Amino acid sequence: MTNLKEYRIYEGLRIALSLTFIGGFLDAYSFKMLGGRFASMQSGNLIYFSLNLIEGNYQKAILYVFPVLSFFCGSMTCIFVKRYTQQRNLRWHITASIVELSGFVILTFLSIRLNHELLIVMIAFLAAIQAESFKRLRGMSYGTIMSTGNVKNLGIFLTTGLLDNDSKTLEKARNSFLAILFFVFGAITAAYSTDYLFEYALIIVCLPLVLILILLILEHFEQKKSFEI
Repeated sequence: MTNLKEYRIYEGLRIALSLTFIGGFLDAYSFKMLGGRFASMQSGNLIYFSLNLIEGNYQKAILYVFPVLSFFCGSMTCIFVKRYTQQRNLRWHITASIVELSGFVILTFLSIRLNHELLIVMIAFLAAIQAESFKRLRGMSYGTIMSTGNVKNLGIFLTTGLLDNDSKTLEKARNSFLAILFFVFGAITAAYSTDYLFEYALIIVCLPLVLILILLILEHFEQKKSFEI
C-alpha cells in the first residue's frame, strides 16, 4: 500500500474524491439548469458550438463560447495568483480552496438573481481554478473536473497491475475507479437536488469544499508544530 508520508494531503484520496464529486456535480448542474452547457467540460461546449455553427444557429452557438472563454481566463488568473502566493510564502492549495469556497457561497445566494449567462461564466471560472490547483492523486495525475483521463488511467493501471501482479499499480486502478464513481455520484446528486432546490442546489458544492479546507489547514498546523519542535 502507498505510504501516507509519500504525498501531501492535497494529493490524498479524501480530497480527490471530494473534488471529483464537485466536478460531476458542476457539469450536471450547469447542463440541466443553465441551458445545456457545461461549466467545466469545455470539450462538450466546443462540440455544441460547432454543431450549432454548422446548422446556422449563430445566436445559440455563441452562448457556448462564454464558459470556454471564462475557463480560459480562470486558468490564466490562476497562474498569476499562484505566483503571488508563492512569493509571499502562502499555501497555494489553501488559498485556492478559500477562493473557490468563497466564490460558490456567493454564487449560491446570488444564483436566483443572476442570469444564466453570467452564472455559468462565474462557475466556469471557479472550475478552472480547481482544475489547475489539484492535479495529482497519491503521486499520479488525475482529473477533478472530467473523467476521460481517469477512465484511461483505470484501463492502464488495471491491465498493468493484473499482468504484473503489482499491488501498487492495482491500488492506482482502484483510486481511478473511485474518482470515476464519485464523479458519477456528483452528477446524480445534482440531477436530484436541482429538482427540489433549483439554482440553490449549488450550496451542495460548498460542503466538500469545507472538508477540503479543513484538511488542508489541519495539515498546515501539524507541519508548523513539527517545525517548532
